[in-house]
Amino acid sequence: MDTEILKVTGMKRDGLFRLAQSRITMEQFLPAHGVPGEPGMQAVTSIASVPLDDRSWQLFAEGEVVVVAAGIVTHGSAAC
Repeated sequence: MDTEILKVTGMKRDGLFRLAQSRITMEQFLPAHGVPGEPGMQAVTSIASVPLDDRSWQLFAEGEVVVVAAGIVTHGSAAC
């Protein structure tokens, strides 16, 4: 992880980060790589121990548990 990104965003390193996004899938990419599905929009949620770039990564709350299904965070809660 580039330390400069952490300085610019003001994020700390402790914990896990998530980035939820939608992207357009490419028709040629899917069959060529054995990925089932149709071209179109695809939901993607990335989870990492540090932000991987300068996009809007969100820090998990301490004790937070999330459920990701089909690329979308479907449930989330912080433990009490």
